[in-house]
Amino acid sequence: MVQNPPSSRNNYVTISPIATILISLTLLFGYGEAMADYLLSIDVGTRSLRAALVSVTGGIIGQSVMPLVIHRPEAQRAEQSSQNIWEQLINAVRHVLADNPGVSPGQVLGIGFDSTYSMLFLDQEHRPLPLSQTQTQAFDVLLWCDHRAMAEADQINRLNPASSASKSGGRVTAEMPVSRCYWMSQHRPTCWQATAHIIELFDFLVLKATGELIRSPCSFSTRARYLATEDMGIGIYDRTEGPDLPHGAAVGEGLLADVASQMGLLPGTPVSTGTVDGYAGTLAVMGAGLEGKTPADYERGLTSRISMVVGTSSIYQCFSSQTDTMPGIWGPWDNGDLAGLNAYTCGQNALGALLDHLPCRHPAAAEVSDLANQAGVSVYDYLESRLTALAKGQPIAELTRSLHILPFFAGNRCPIGDCHLTGMISGLGMDSGPDDMALLYLATIQALALEARHALECLLQAGLPLETLMPAGGLTRNRLFMQEHVNVLGMPAILNREQNPMPLGAAMMAAVAAGVYPDIRSAIAGMSRVGETLVPESGLRAFYDKKYRVYREMHQDQVKYATVMDEEN
Repeated sequence: MVQNPPSSRNNYVTISPIATILISLTLLFGYGEAMADYLLSIDVGTRSLRAALVSVTGGIIGQSVMPLVIHRPEAQRAEQSSQNIWEQLINAVRHVLADNPGVSPGQVLGIGFDSTYSMLFLDQEHRPLPLSQTQTQAFDVLLWCDHRAMAEADQINRLNPASSASKSGGRVTAEMPVSRCYWMSQHRPTCWQATAHIIELFDFLVLKATGELIRSPCSFSTRARYLATEDMGIGIYDRTEGPDLPHGAAVGEGLLADVASQMGLLPGTPVSTGTVDGYAGTLAVMGAGLEGKTPADYERGLTSRISMVVGTSSIYQCFSSQTDTMPGIWGPWDNGDLAGLNAYTCGQNALGALLDHLPCRHPAAAEVSDLANQAGVSVYDYLESRLTALAKGQPIAELTRSLHILPFFAGNRCPIGDCHLTGMISGLGMDSGPDDMALLYLATIQALALEARHALECLLQAGLPLETLMPAGGLTRNRLFMQEHVNVLGMPAILNREQNPMPLGAAMMAAVAAGVYPDIRSAIAGMSRVGETLVPESGLRAFYDKKYRVYREMHQDQVKYATVMDEEN
């Protein structure tokens, strides 16, 4: 392995001399014990925010998690407070530093941010404009799962040809920035007129930390100019100004003095450009185990993998040298991180959210919670134990032979791209006890895996040689969830050495901004490590194929029912 930064994609993946010395010390003295320097990763999710201290070789040595407030003033609407997010961010950083007293402020080499794909509207002074107000708090963050702009998305799809949304699978959806901006212009005209800057949450956090308004590769301004939004006549692009910086770029002069004082860090600590959480999770896992390979073997390995970032929602991403658009798939995006390779994305609007929503509203939910507490396990572990008992040595999967779910309770993101779709359940009976709840839990997991298979088929049919899942996110710790996805998708899954590697992506960008690694590809090689591998269980392929047929037909049935009800008398 050469030591100098690569000048082209024909060189081997390299690591900076500083990082090489640190990694050697780690191997000599033991993982995590010899490391004197760390990165700070800030991961802002839907319901919580996480601050993590990460070693330069990818070891997560400490984390602090803080809850976030979600405001739902009406159906289909979801908002957060930037003040609440920032206060909890400061709290999380101070807590993780306090919990690791051996780490001094000077040992934090850089800071990286990732967040959900949520939006803010700022005035000329970079102050967030409120979307709604309670007696105690202003809510100014349009959360990623807010679907208030469904009518506006439908109108844009009618006015603009599908080619204008080719990189979003051929359709504009309610969660996309252009739909939201159009909603703002129509329903909050005063707020829209006062908007000087449209900004994603991850870029806003960088602005708060550094005082610099910049645009990163996942920003709306840098990757969505393909939409013919000028025809909407509302001036979207005039509100997306700001310099474009690559992932891993050091922003401005680093951490502002007052912010550093709040966090307990040093002023000027390098701050990286931010990114969306799903992409951060993808970077955290995709290159694990490929370090040291030749360029050709590295690219073959990387392009045969697809990330599986699972939390409240899900994102699946893969890299390819292809440049063709695909129906139902977002991309291709050239984020500049892996030279010559573009990112394709698909995902689900509700994943962990549906597991919380559906089984946990079962009539037996309170009883199951009590039984799980008595057993000293989580509700999900308890439900899995009930399924094992019900199966009596047979495959757990086949317990749902007569129970089927269409998981479109929050619409379908990919590959159908329709927020109007709803959930369906077939096979309900009169039982309302813990065993029935366990079966509903299993059927929900399988339905989510079948929805993922639907999107994955689009990628495979387009010729992408995908063979392996690379999971990240909190749900990777749920063994039944993971095994059912491996079974349904028919692919092995390589888990990361870190139990939840999500903070690694932002930490990798911080490492590049701090000069520990010369580029993102090198940071991936130096900070991600493989753990155990899950493989599909044998003898179940025919069963899952039948379940998939039912899943597809349930969608067609819903479309048929809607057509019947729309018929004129």
